[in-house]
Amino acid sequence: MRSYGCPGYLFDYIGELSERISGSKYVFLFLDYDGTLSPIPRRKIKLERPLSQYTRDLLASLSNSERVRITIVSGRSVDTLKRLIGLDNILYVGAHGHIIEGIEGPEIRFTHCIAERLSSVIGKALGDIREKIQAVGAVIEDKGITFSIHYRGVETENVEVIKSILRDVELRYHGVKIKRGKSIFEVLPDTGWDKGKAVEYVLAVLTMNIGDGLPIYIGDDSSDENAFKAVNKKGISVRVGSSCRTKARYYVRNVSDVERFLAWLGKTVGKNS
Repeated sequence: MRSYGCPGYLFDYIGELSERISGSKYVFLFLDYDGTLSPIPRRKIKLERPLSQYTRDLLASLSNSERVRITIVSGRSVDTLKRLIGLDNILYVGAHGHIIEGIEGPEIRFTHCIAERLSSVIGKALGDIREKIQAVGAVIEDKGITFSIHYRGVETENVEVIKSILRDVELRYHGVKIKRGKSIFEVLPDTGWDKGKAVEYVLAVLTMNIGDGLPIYIGDDSSDENAFKAVNKKGISVRVGSSCRTKARYYVRNVSDVERFLAWLGKTVGKNS
């Protein structure tokens, strides 16, 4: 059993993880999308990043296991996630936890009520700044109750222009907040809700429907930190990329390591069935 400080490399502790899976009836697997299942391009902005066929096959195989329940947790919209992943028998958590859809026993359809009420404010803010943002070379991704500004490759002085525009948005529009990620600004409803609370919600639904399971969360971004904290109570948190500034207990190096883990998990739950 490792002591906690900086996260340990997951595959150095795979025996410990195998024991925990063997002792659990179910595995509740939570996965971020961008930077976790699909690599983020280093230079060019590319909004449509579908899964590789290999990763999709791994997820499809795991989703057919009686012991595994998969939930995708992302800042993207649920509709986009469904299109990019293309699996029907998993749960999708979009818009940083504000929308949850899928089938787990009964169909789950959840939209955060405050986010829904603030959607018109988010839409007005987007309408007011769209041309200014596009004029400096950034790309806007409209996700309904949230939107993102992708600035990978944008000149530094123009990133400062974007920051100034967004500071003005926070001042002018009540109920709107800005979060920064990897070459992205997220414009969100200020609800007090996040990926961590969405994970807790899904865990409660899964536990009520089928019983206790071992939660595992894998993500790569600052927006995943609350989810790491949520699963640390009794599960396993894994950051993609090594850093000591994280709540994750373990790390993997890259998307290829995530694929390696998914393949290992499929074999492990198969052996223990």
